[in-house]
Amino acid sequence: MGAFAEFERALINERQREGIVLAKQRGAYRGRKKALSAATVTELRARIAAGVSKAKVAREFGISQKPARRVHSARDAGALYPRLATCPPS
Repeated sequence: MGAFAEFERALINERQREGIVLAKQRGAYRGRKKALSAATVTELRARIAAGVSKAKVAREFGISQKPARRVHSARDAGALYPRLATCPPS
């Protein structure tokens, strides 16, 4: 009985892998859209550097405070956030 269940599970996994490959081919596996573009990150950094509070900037950009703080400190943490570290600093 266990051998049959194992065989059935292998078939399910194979079908799932095939489905994922087909979905990737048609572009369904793109991942989540980025909340902030490079231009937006630059503007956010400039606003924070100008003395505007991170909470206020986050509200204006429609993000929570955590990403605002992460973006602001990312220029020193390129290894942690490589995508953000490539944006020019303010």
